[in-house]
Amino acid sequence: MFGSVLVALLSVAMPAQIQPSWAPRYNSALAHIRAGQVDTGVQELESLGTAFPKDAELMTSIGAALDMGSRHRQADAWYGKALAIDATYEPALSNLALSLASQGRLAEALPLLQKVTRIDPSNGRAAYNLAVIELRLKRYKEAASDFESARHVPQPAAPDQTLVLGEATALFKLGRYAKAESLLNCGDETSCLLLGSSQALAGDLPAAVRTFQRAVELAPQSPDPYFRLALAFLQGRREGDAEATLDAGLRVVPHAPLLLYGQALFYAHQADYQRAESSAQEAVERRPTWADAWGVLAELRARRGKADAAEEAFRHALQLDGSAEHAADYGEFLLRAGRLHDAHGILEPASRAHPGSAALHRALGKLYQSEGRLGSAEALLQRAVREDPEDASAHYALAMTLRRLHRDAEAKQELAQFNAVKQKEEFVRVLERAGP
Repeated sequence: MFGSVLVALLSVAMPAQIQPSWAPRYNSALAHIRAGQVDTGVQELESLGTAFPKDAELMTSIGAALDMGSRHRQADAWYGKALAIDATYEPALSNLALSLASQGRLAEALPLLQKVTRIDPSNGRAAYNLAVIELRLKRYKEAASDFESARHVPQPAAPDQTLVLGEATALFKLGRYAKAESLLNCGDETSCLLLGSSQALAGDLPAAVRTFQRAVELAPQSPDPYFRLALAFLQGRREGDAEATLDAGLRVVPHAPLLLYGQALFYAHQADYQRAESSAQEAVERRPTWADAWGVLAELRARRGKADAAEEAFRHALQLDGSAEHAADYGEFLLRAGRLHDAHGILEPASRAHPGSAALHRALGKLYQSEGRLGSAEALLQRAVREDPEDASAHYALAMTLRRLHRDAEAKQELAQFNAVKQKEEFVRVLERAGP
């Protein structure tokens, strides 16, 4: 939520120049492209391709040159020509995958790289790029496995630290905090933050605090270590230390949106909703494109009875990132206001867009419960608690639904689950999402 993708795609290295007969003309075209004379270079490449129509290496090389000139669609066509000549030509498969990825077409790139790794399991570059794309597509189980594979090929395509970080990131997203922790060491800010978050969520708060303190030492001008250290203190109910950490961070990095967001969480935890709203408001003013800060501001406005202003903020959050979580929060706000028709208008399209979202299953379950559609409500809420067992709100809603269905013994069990997880404060869930 607060970081960026930790690992980047690697370009495909073409085979060493073997000087085929077309090489001088190709190099001349490439020189024109590099000099900014893209149209001239492209014309030369097209002429060359016409002269050698059955050379897969040339077709791929032309595609690579066009990619260099940011003409990705044209490049894709030349990669397609190479694959029409040889459907298993690895450089064309890999280059086409990266071209598609550069256009944001990750789902189309994925099967191409999967094919490369099946053809050549020792291709470390393809394994690495496959894992990165899986990570971006939130296919965390596959990403963890492929990062591990990329670490053990004869010639890994990236430093071991980068591969470990990718694997640990995927494991963190899967909730396998202890496994992620076992891979990491606190050698730089990024690794420290992921390690500390894993330790905190695995329940080892003293270790997490030490790790985040080390991250502050390594990157004293970065707001993220202060933010996560404060969350760890809050998780351990050390409110004074959390407040002091946020204050210290804001002295070093004045008006940092992340630390203002942290203050909003802290003041909300203290039930000081006026100061919490003020901090959240400043956070969105400093970083107006941050959907999560708008979401917190919306919840705080709603809590303070500012219904119209809250709805405006909910809409803003949803427009910024369209996430399942923001749609669920907005839908539940409308549900609490008795605006069932409007809640349907938000939740049902979002559920189609995010079919695996536990948050949307919970919100829709609550909506159906309010309409008396108890069977549908139960099915959705059962899915919600199965997918996110530590969502206290889903357990409570399921308990109430089961009670209305006169299944009192099951309702009692769900209430026990609710009581077991309700102490998990919102800042802990923020730490889960903060991850990498």
